[in-house]
Amino acid sequence: MTVSARIQGDDVVAVQQAALAGLYRQHVGPGDRYALLDFPDHANVGDSAIWLGEIAMLRAITGRDPDYVCTWDAFDADAFRRDSPAGVVFLHGGGNLGDIWPHHQRFREAMLAEFRDRTIVQLPQSIHFRAGEGLDRFAACVAGHPDFHLYVRDAQSLALAQRLSCPVALAPDSAFALGAQPRGPADCDVLMLMRTDDERVAGDRGPVPKGAVVLDWLEDGVLPAWEAGCRVLLTMSDWPVRGSRVG
Repeated sequence: MTVSARIQGDDVVAVQQAALAGLYRQHVGPGDRYALLDFPDHANVGDSAIWLGEIAMLRAITGRDPDYVCTWDAFDADAFRRDSPAGVVFLHGGGNLGDIWPHHQRFREAMLAEFRDRTIVQLPQSIHFRAGEGLDRFAACVAGHPDFHLYVRDAQSLALAQRLSCPVALAPDSAFALGAQPRGPADCDVLMLMRTDDERVAGDRGPVPKGAVVLDWLEDGVLPAWEAGCRVLLTMSDWPVRGSRVG
């Protein structure tokens, strides 16, 4: 029996959470300053969960909030240098490394080009480039930065990342840092989460079982709002959606 076959239920979450703790501790410790960039100011609860996991893990390890947070379109270099003069720069994880969401990728590449004096850590991402020149440009940005660390969350992304000239490792999605979450009662027998944006896989719209609920998680307010879940999601309102010093 494999290790994965022996892990069930909440144990899966605990194992992934412990792996993430080991990853984060390679870069920060108690009291260390840091910045966390690319706040997910859009309707995607998966990205919200990832951000909350990142914040939960960084707070638990360092005992402090980030010196600076921002969205991709509100980064202020002068404010960043003033409020976060030292420490690791963490880039939000998820699934936007590549050319599907070019605005996030341009921001990532700009950080690598402009802040070669700072350690930059890309938290677990999935990578997808539809055009080879995009990967080549990103590879050049990575090669030009002396201290960039890249974590990916799937085997296909790992294969691409290993072509880059930086430390690379496979890691769990940072949403696991939230730990096991309480569940409310089911309000349907079958729920099918089917993406409708550019991350949708071609040909994935197969037959829908009778009575199934089909939705995407890109529209706020669609998913059931159980009391326990609301306590987690509402903490997103504590975070600014423009470049800001925290605290």
